[in-house]
Amino acid sequence: MGVIYHLNPLTTLPTAINNDPTFVHLYWSSQPSAYGPTWVAISSLLQWLTLPFGRQSLLPMVLALRFSGLLAHVCSTLLIWSITGQLQQRFGLVSARKRIVATLAFAWNPLLLFEACVNAHNDAVLLLLILLAIWFLLPGTHKLRGNILATLMLVLATCLKLNVALLLPFFLIFIWKQENQENALLRTPFVRTLSMALLYAGSIILLYAPFWQNG
Repeated sequence: MGVIYHLNPLTTLPTAINNDPTFVHLYWSSQPSAYGPTWVAISSLLQWLTLPFGRQSLLPMVLALRFSGLLAHVCSTLLIWSITGQLQQRFGLVSARKRIVATLAFAWNPLLLFEACVNAHNDAVLLLLILLAIWFLLPGTHKLRGNILATLMLVLATCLKLNVALLLPFFLIFIWKQENQENALLRTPFVRTLSMALLYAGSIILLYAPFWQNG
């Protein structure tokens, strides 16, 4: 909608493009996009890349979405491998077999494969962003940069689906506990945690701002 028709998908009803070949396949035709700026950016990029193949055929965009889902799933699998390895080392429970089993259980999960590579559902990208947030939090030093990058990944995930905001309290509690363990000053954990909360809220506002039209 944004690339071809230059319309805001977060405020424009799909009925505005009822002559488009995709319209007949839309389930929610009476409301704007249920997804946020992150998915708008990703889908717009894919749409732009497939424009040379024409506007009337849906096949190029479908294939692009499926490939992006597959790519997201592969990247998530690599993150699972990395995360399980770091957790094993951190808790002193190193087991190559368990690490392989955990990774393959994720990689070969038929539901995940079907949703990512056949349905091309954006939950594959959502899961990747959440795993990235976890991955950035894992290094033992828990430096400020890791917290910032993890927060930004959570921001992108929230701006794909707003229900990810439910993870924010647990995310902030984790940062608070880590800062408590690593800093003797009482105020430091509070300041760091509050800073991440403000970064989270401010970044979401900035990402939604270009799409905000008359409230």
